[in-house]
Amino acid sequence: MAPDGTTAEQPDGTPVQSPRGPDPDETMNDLRPQGGHDNKVVLKRKVGIFGCIGMVMGIIIGSGIFVSPQVILVYTDGVIGYSFLAWIVCGVFSSLGALCFVELSTTIPLSGGDFAYILEAWGPFVAFIRMWMSFFISYPGEYALIILIGTQYLISPFLANCDSLPQGAIQLLTIVTLCAIYYLNCTSVRWTTRVQVFFTAAKISGLVIIILGGVVQLCRGKTEHFADAFEGYSNPKNFPLALNAGIFAFSGWQYLMFITEEVKNPARNIPLAVIISMIAVTSIYLLTNVSYLTVLSPVEIIHSNAVAVDFAEQLFPVFAWIISIFVALSCVGTVNGSLFGSSRVLYVAGREGLMPKVMSMIHVRKKTPIPAAIFTLPIAIVMVLNNDIFLLLNFVAFIEWIMNFLAVAIIPYYRWKHPDLPRPFKVPLFIPVIYMLGVLFVLGMALYASPRDCGLGLVAAASGVPVYLVGVYWKNKPPAVQNAIDQTSLFLQKLLLIVEPEAKVE
Repeated sequence: MAPDGTTAEQPDGTPVQSPRGPDPDETMNDLRPQGGHDNKVVLKRKVGIFGCIGMVMGIIIGSGIFVSPQVILVYTDGVIGYSFLAWIVCGVFSSLGALCFVELSTTIPLSGGDFAYILEAWGPFVAFIRMWMSFFISYPGEYALIILIGTQYLISPFLANCDSLPQGAIQLLTIVTLCAIYYLNCTSVRWTTRVQVFFTAAKISGLVIIILGGVVQLCRGKTEHFADAFEGYSNPKNFPLALNAGIFAFSGWQYLMFITEEVKNPARNIPLAVIISMIAVTSIYLLTNVSYLTVLSPVEIIHSNAVAVDFAEQLFPVFAWIISIFVALSCVGTVNGSLFGSSRVLYVAGREGLMPKVMSMIHVRKKTPIPAAIFTLPIAIVMVLNNDIFLLLNFVAFIEWIMNFLAVAIIPYYRWKHPDLPRPFKVPLFIPVIYMLGVLFVLGMALYASPRDCGLGLVAAASGVPVYLVGVYWKNKPPAVQNAIDQTSLFLQKLLLIVEPEAKVE
């Protein structure tokens, strides 16, 4: 029932479908807020242009810029000319992929990002496998790893005289930080985006300090590390591995497309936010690397455990601890924005029947998808205590690249199948073609360099097949099984004060 006591209807006039078993609209009717349109239990369009930019930059600028510089230098033999070439190529390549996803987000204006696009174009099976890999391995593993890095940076200045950092304390602080981030995402969309803007400002402030320090050094004539910038590269076959590290530092732009239904004026704000963010991030990354090299040599960067901290200790040692705090804030901001976006994928999956219906329910007052937001928390906590996170991320990356290829391939496919489909933002066809060729190259290099990890990725993806067959494909379940599902859903509704949305947001 709708709040006014009438039967709730979809935009096309058809009644809202209730789940099987006890009607949650009847059972939970007293929990629904009374009033006009503003009190409807729906996801609201609350994210403006600055929230979009804050989310994209806040997610991209995470731990990558503090880890990837030394990895790229390792694979370019410390030759800084080729290391900068790798950064530029990664920035351009990531921007091409981002533009492709912008067209998809305005052509298929649904929350859920590439999951929603793959579901629309390639069907539920491929979409389920993509979701299975992401939410049971990839996303919680990334959250655990990034916050672990941030925690280590945060406590290292206070334990500078210790031979090793206490792993138990690091894990405990990591779990507490993760719980705080998840709680925020369950509590308020508005405050989640406000906090995201704050973390983005904080991490950019830290990088601005590094960049300004580099500018001062350049004015002092500290350019000796830039001499003979392209000489001495003896292993160009490793250049693709340098690109892989750089692309990791640029990853995260696709998360904005996960919340399309909550963005104000998405046809304008999503393209504008992505373009501004990618230009800004690429510029910041290049300037940050220049600054590092005005103080540290390529060899020192390669052997550094924390390049930003080593840079600060040599340039302004009294305030080096501030950089550690900025790195920690950067990592927290990345996970906060990532969780905000990824939870909307589970929300869409529940709405489309690829996950339990409860995943598509939202809190009656907070208007947040609480079940979808907290789903990955237990998995992330387990992975904090797991020493094999890097292995998990390695083999999941192979499947993620395949899914990126399938998502971008929708553009030429839909141009042929649906030529008259409205496209508020349209990229030239050569852009998705170049991006797909680049992805195929990366996949080929991954198979060549790490066939074992790629094989494990395929096995992990295949493990989702029986789950799909039982949970999604098998429609006529025995009454006892269906009743257990219904009762569990009803229990969670009462526990979390959640109901199905009344209508899609306009």
